[in-house]
Amino acid sequence: MSVVDQTSRGQAREALIEAALSRLCAGGAAQVHPKEICETLGLSKALVNYHFGGRDGLIAEALVRGYERYVDQLVGAAASAGEDPLEQVLAWVNCQIDWTLANPGLLAISSFPTELAGLSPREQADALGRLRAARDRQAASLAALVEAARRQACARRGATVPGPDETAIDAAVVDWTALGASLWSVVATDSTPLPAGRELARHQVVVQLRDLLSR
Repeated sequence: MSVVDQTSRGQAREALIEAALSRLCAGGAAQVHPKEICETLGLSKALVNYHFGGRDGLIAEALVRGYERYVDQLVGAAASAGEDPLEQVLAWVNCQIDWTLANPGLLAISSFPTELAGLSPREQADALGRLRAARDRQAASLAALVEAARRQACARRGATVPGPDETAIDAAVVDWTALGASLWSVVATDSTPLPAGRELARHQVVVQLRDLLSR
């Protein structure tokens, strides 16, 4: 195979992943139709089988790519928030809420990736390994941010710095609180219109986390 052919196939593979990921983010796996994607991109449907072994393989790769990118965004948001540890945590939380609202389909499939069952054992292991690695990076990064915020709060009060077990619990609380606020904020009610609900959720989680990390 020539270098030109290799480059062309590599570009086609990336285009397929990005197109599938866009559909996953918007509406979940039900929106991923290889035939439609290939027609839109002007590619042969045979490339889906060539690169991914079929629809499930394409969805799995897009899912993993999307989750890895999500963790990159969280880490980047915190890093861009300045030097204050608490503000870094809050920037992380805001990014988590914004991402959840913008990518409801990917959130759902990342929690229950049933498409992975259609892969070979080796492909399943690879996909799950990458998902776990991204999740571990997410957890470790958040734990470090929470620990820094708690240390700062304790230093200001002259209090005892919490141990690793307490820090791990705090990090889990931050993670689940942000996720819960994200999920709750997408549910519209008669008394709380959707846009207002989102801002209410964001406000409540910020208040709770400021209290948690400043105690």
